[in-house]
Amino acid sequence: GGRLGTPSRFGLPPPEGGRNASTPGAPALHAEGDRPGSPARAPTPARKLYLQAAAGPSPLAPGGRAQPPPNFKVDVAASTIQGSHPGKAANQDKFLIELPQQGGASGGSAVVGVFDGHGELGHRVSAFVTEKLRLELLGTAEEAGVVSGQSLMRKLAGSFERTNRALAASGIDVRHSGTTACTLQMAGDELIVANVGDSRAVIGRLEPGGKQGQLLVRDLSLDHKPDSDAEHRRITRSGGRVQPMHVPGHGFVGPARVWDRSQRFGLATSRAFGDTTHSPANGGQVIAEPDVTIHRLTEHDRYVVLATDGVWDVLSSHEAVAIAAHHGSDIKAATDAIAKEAKRRWELTSPVRDDITAVVMRIDPLSPRRKDESAEPRG
Repeated sequence: GGRLGTPSRFGLPPPEGGRNASTPGAPALHAEGDRPGSPARAPTPARKLYLQAAAGPSPLAPGGRAQPPPNFKVDVAASTIQGSHPGKAANQDKFLIELPQQGGASGGSAVVGVFDGHGELGHRVSAFVTEKLRLELLGTAEEAGVVSGQSLMRKLAGSFERTNRALAASGIDVRHSGTTACTLQMAGDELIVANVGDSRAVIGRLEPGGKQGQLLVRDLSLDHKPDSDAEHRRITRSGGRVQPMHVPGHGFVGPARVWDRSQRFGLATSRAFGDTTHSPANGGQVIAEPDVTIHRLTEHDRYVVLATDGVWDVLSSHEAVAIAAHHGSDIKAATDAIAKEAKRRWELTSPVRDDITAVVMRIDPLSPRRKDESAEPRG
């Protein structure tokens, strides 16, 4: 995984482990390769779950009349395609789909996520973080039916911190390897999205009173790019440096990167698990603290797409949701179509291709929904 840049006209090869990998600031970039023989993860079949909102006082409709708790039918599927560039032997992307049975220990909470590894050991890092966060998120899911989204938000921050500490103690060399993580937890009628890095979650809703099938698309997460306004301020105010790789004789090449104290290694995402060379202790200011957003569902919300930047580098948020909507209730066909279209666009513009992973969730209301919604970004 990781963000792969289209090779410049100077003929530089892509950095080992993807564009997000720690890249030396010199033209001699050598692909050290991934673990040989690691197969791409097979697509998962679509999985379904009926979710019911948390027990408790019914929300009040206008005029003070009590509404019954909302119910949802949720279908989830995923597709992943291994990228292609010199020295690449493994798909470093991972995805997570946990749909416990209603009434089970998880309290009826769905948990999904995408993880984009980068660096020589990115495949091992993304696998470790996927499993560790899975256990952490299922732990918070046990309370999803009885606590508010705000409480879950605080718990998520702790889950990410514990996961990063466990990764540091795992024995995996994470000096120059790491992973992004974009996770979504559905608790009753709330979507709680936690994001580290430049994977992304988006939602599509049918426009009330609009044309048949017209979609409004909204990002549920913030891309953590070194040159985004908020991240650039955070990094530089703490003494870090952000700029593209400098190639003698050619100037600056490629995306903006966060540089370590030695100024030898640059990373193209500003938040990640691992990547200790770029940690605040080493002057890089790359952190694993998630931005958390809470979205209140309405009866018009229909599709959620989570994907790694192998999708978002070549498809817009609206394009991905539109592809999902085109396939209606066949969400496995939707995920396959998003992944295949991303692959096609990479091949039209570049001799290399990033790992591509998309998860699609279709949400159908089973009872009338209230019309208010809220999304609250948290840093």
